[in-house]
Amino acid sequence: MNNIVKSCLKIIPVYFILMALCLFAATFLYMFYTMCSTIVAGSGITHFTLLHFIQGIILSFPIVLIFTGPFTSFYIIRHRELSLWCLVPFLLIHCALFAFAQPAFLSLVYDQKENLAPEENIVPPSPGYFRTLGDKYIIYYSSMTDAGVASGILIDTEKATDNLYTFHNTKINTNNEFADSLIFSSIKLPMIIQHAIRSFKSWHIALYNAITGKKGQWLSFCSVLLPLVASCLMVKLSRWRLVSLIMTMGSTILAFIFNLSVLAGGFLAEPFYNANFALSFMDHKLNPLLVLCNGGLLLLLGGLTLFFTIRTIRVDEHLNDDHSFQTEERD
Repeated sequence: MNNIVKSCLKIIPVYFILMALCLFAATFLYMFYTMCSTIVAGSGITHFTLLHFIQGIILSFPIVLIFTGPFTSFYIIRHRELSLWCLVPFLLIHCALFAFAQPAFLSLVYDQKENLAPEENIVPPSPGYFRTLGDKYIIYYSSMTDAGVASGILIDTEKATDNLYTFHNTKINTNNEFADSLIFSSIKLPMIIQHAIRSFKSWHIALYNAITGKKGQWLSFCSVLLPLVASCLMVKLSRWRLVSLIMTMGSTILAFIFNLSVLAGGFLAEPFYNANFALSFMDHKLNPLLVLCNGGLLLLLGGLTLFFTIRTIRVDEHLNDDHSFQTEERD
């Protein structure tokens, strides 16, 4: 009994410490990415300010909240002396933060977004640098005004002759993801990171629509908790800790991708929309098919976890009994 109480009391501060560490790490990554996407060659750093730090915390919180669950499960997997009962308070807090604290917090943020948003000045590319323009051209700005009107030359790399063009007082499009293509080509983000950034942006859009929509829409959105909770229960899936760790994170990522593809206009959005329309639930912004699928994932993952956890516990008990018997024989 004492071990159960100690485990429950220990896991609560661990959960919040892990959340704080992940939140600060994600915030600085967000600030670094924002700096890289807005800076141009030859300009100074302008995105390490208090307002950008606050904005980073706000935007990072929903993603960090999802992945703090499996990270806490990693801690339980690492410390086998903790009782399985410590999952109860940790998951209750996790679900409460997701379902109640998150919408309340973000609703206040959405109401004050004009005051919390840092002032952004769109800076046009600086002159005096050669930049790639797609896969075919190289561009050079000889002059550039603050309004983005430029003069320079354009080189067609696929032609051997007559490949040089000049332009004067031409308005430059600055609505790209990166303000300066030279910075983008220098960083060269891996494809998986680019997909992750797009996924996180899509998740924020889905989250905003759910919070600002009707109650039924938020209840449908909260069904994502069902497979996420099941993933966090896989702490004793195997005697090999690496297996439990991989299964916990793998099932969390798969549950996140599945719900993202439905809620954020992915490849499953249209089939789910048609099915819900046939069930006449769209007037209330409900998504019963998504709730059923997440419930099915909960039963599937929960059943597998229960089976393998009982098996692992029995194997541990058998090995402990054999060890005790061998010790008694030597005595």
